[in-house]
Amino acid sequence: RRSNKEPFDTARWLTADHAAALTRAYEDPSVPLTVTADRALVARLRGIAGEASRIEMLTPRAHKESIDLMRIGAAEIAANPDGIDLRGPMIWWGRRFGVVSREAMLDPSTSAFETGAAIIAEQSATAMGWAWMTTAGNTREAQIAAGRAYVRLNLQATALGVAAHPMSQVLQEYPEMRDLQGVFREVVGARPGDTVQMLVRLGYGTPPGPSPRRRLDDLVLT
Repeated sequence: RRSNKEPFDTARWLTADHAAALTRAYEDPSVPLTVTADRALVARLRGIAGEASRIEMLTPRAHKESIDLMRIGAAEIAANPDGIDLRGPMIWWGRRFGVVSREAMLDPSTSAFETGAAIIAEQSATAMGWAWMTTAGNTREAQIAAGRAYVRLNLQATALGVAAHPMSQVLQEYPEMRDLQGVFREVVGARPGDTVQMLVRLGYGTPPGPSPRRRLDDLVLT
């Protein structure tokens, strides 16, 4: 299972066959799934996802939640292999010269912030299909069911060669996101009382390598 955060191939729209196969990824009527490659709707959701990312980055307390989970460089990744890993030569040099840091990534006046914003904007702009799932209400049981359903969706996407990447910014419930979230809910047809649990961009791209993972013994008591 992979989450592909790279830009997708904008010459390849999600095929109808793949969209249909993804809708059959699981059979849980409590978590309805919608998959679309309708170009007008895809474009509308691209714009919403891009604006939601911008709002999150310009809301310091929300943006800091992601920054706090950044693991910058090999040493941090090895020590805590459970966050958002940033690695590679550019990260190494950027950190060495003080260009890449948590403080810089929080500051809209820095190149590190601008680079992060450009990366996220390109992610939403290259979506070639979207999927979303809803639950009636937002109980812990509904959240767990949605999580299980997403894993099955992701595994099916991997089997089909479809890239999948959750984009949760517009789903977050804080005041600055409220108006855009209302627009989003209208666009996807969410009913009053429903919770949209997952929004996933779909498309085609180079499969990513595995992300760092904590050891099983760190998570499960035996």
